Amino acid sequence: MATESLRPNKSLLDHRFEGYKLSGDQLEAKSINLVSGVNVASLREDLFSLQHVRAFGRPNHLVLDPWQSCEESERVYWVDTNYEVQQATVRGSTVEGIESVFKIPTPEEQTERLNASIVLPSSKFACIGDGHGKLYLVNTEGRTKGSDTRWKLAAVNQFDQPFTILHAIQERDSNNLSCLLLSIIEKDEEVSATKAHTVFLTLVSFSQVNTSGSASLTCESIKRFSGPCAPVYGAIEPGCKAILVASEKPFRLTQGGIAEEKDGKSAEDGLSDTEYTWSQSGDNVTVTFSLPTNTNLEDIQCTIKPAHIEVKLSSEKKLLQGKLYAKVKPDDSTWTVVDNSLEIVLDKVVPEHHWSTVVESDDRGKYIMDGEEAERLNEVHQQLEQYTSDKKNPDPNKADMPFNSQQLEECDQFPEDSEYIMRIDINSGEITHKTCLASHQWLFNTTLTPGSTPVFCLRHDVDGLVWQPKASSDNQETNWEHIGTFNALGFVQASKESRRFSLCAPGMQYAVLCDNTRHVYIYYRNAAGQKTALQQVVTLDNAEDSILGLQASDHRILALTPNSLHVIMVKK
Repeated sequence: MATESLRPNKSLLDHRFEGYKLSGDQLEAKSINLVSGVNVASLREDLFSLQHVRAFGRPNHLVLDPWQSCEESERVYWVDTNYEVQQATVRGSTVEGIESVFKIPTPEEQTERLNASIVLPSSKFACIGDGHGKLYLVNTEGRTKGSDTRWKLAAVNQFDQPFTILHAIQERDSNNLSCLLLSIIEKDEEVSATKAHTVFLTLVSFSQVNTSGSASLTCESIKRFSGPCAPVYGAIEPGCKAILVASEKPFRLTQGGIAEEKDGKSAEDGLSDTEYTWSQSGDNVTVTFSLPTNTNLEDIQCTIKPAHIEVKLSSEKKLLQGKLYAKVKPDDSTWTVVDNSLEIVLDKVVPEHHWSTVVESDDRGKYIMDGEEAERLNEVHQQLEQYTSDKKNPDPNKADMPFNSQQLEECDQFPEDSEYIMRIDINSGEITHKTCLASHQWLFNTTLTPGSTPVFCLRHDVDGLVWQPKASSDNQETNWEHIGTFNALGFVQASKESRRFSLCAPGMQYAVLCDNTRHVYIYYRNAAGQKTALQQVVTLDNAEDSILGLQASDHRILALTPNSLHVIMVKK
């Protein structure tokens, strides 16, 4: 397994950026009433666990067709209260028409219900989950040709649990189609809150068969991966050799519903399930274990080598063993026991080298941002306390630019556990690439080009950096490429306490955020050589209506509320 660090492209960073000017220019915006309301399913009260909320608590009900998007017109889709897929064609800032293109068979009432989900893997097919456990594969060949707009059912599969569709692709060479589904199963036995659920990623693969002049799909394989935490990102790699997952804990390939133990995690290897915490400074990595009561120094065996570490108790219980992420100086490394805690300090051979993990293929460690790293980030926050403004500036060229004096609060804190993004081979279940996101908050993920793997945007200091997964390769050194930067977006997003959705345009000309209701914020990228960039705020009609969906193209922003579709033309 390749354990990696995220390496930003320095040429895409702008350390001279000073902030955003709030433009007083009004954007062209129109809205149209819907014939029937948006189908919204609320989580059951007893399913408001952290994992359920992460997985299903904030769905984007609006879907933009990336295969249709152009300057002249675009199409968006949603599911209404009658379980009909509604299609809106937008030309300029005007919605030319709304029509039903597919009727989802009305599901039987079930104990658990999720929101319906739609993914468009190609210009010819759509994948629809009804929120009750059925997956519909629909032939939509006429949708990008302006001809027959009615969609035709190609295949349907029933699953035991309700799910949402995370991603779907159709291979150009074979026309095979694959869907990645997310579901959560509650455990019957009484266990701790952190182990009360099992999260499943289900990869369903279909082959295309042409019969009687029309295309149909046959299910070829179903692979399931299980884990304890809901992912913030899940995608299928082009070629369908692997899935890409971002989560606090790894996912494992299952056989018959039972996860296979790999990478030294089985009982045969003797590794303790006890998690440890670790932190780092420019010179050291500190690892801390909680020890059983009455453990003495004589009970501990700690062997530190330049590239390897082994820590175990006299009871033969191994606490940590394996190849270190990077080389250390054994003679300058130490270990001590204080108050039933074992603290190991590893001295780095290469100072300032940021570690993504302690031991390769060991994901039990919980990363804690501490010391110099926390101080540096805090200094940056203090320097940038005033970054945005919600007060319009009629003269954006004035010297005294208005800023927002919002202070850092809970929304600016990092997750309790560090998240990892990993590449998992679908046949072996092996994690071939893994990167610890450590202090990098997850901002959003979106698709930039039709058929490509979704990109993800992470916070680095105050900026938002966009990362693109590379084409499949088991041997390449790094699997993620830094392709763009939104200056100060990490700080800006942290200040939006009522934020619901975040996206960026496919061409990355701007990023857009929206509140739970009414407000849409647009942040344009600054031109080369400019130290400031424009910010615009759009206020939607019907202040009390929740924003249920948001999509962005290079030319317009579309927002969906319970009974309206709003179109905003962006600045060129």
